[in-house]
Amino acid sequence: FRQPFIWNVSQWNGFRFALWFRLQQMLTSKGSCRSMHADQIEVISYHSSES
Repeated sequence: FRQPFIWNVSQWNGFRFALWFRLQQMLTSKGSCRSMHADQIEVISYHSSES
């Protein structure tokens, strides 16, 4: 019973890390804090609509 749960959590952590890593790349490629914040909002809202 616990094994699938652990697997799911591990998968979710991997997905979150991939999302964060991509976000970091996007933030680094842009300059201003304002555009960085806009990108973050965009990613978060996109992720919320997906799930």
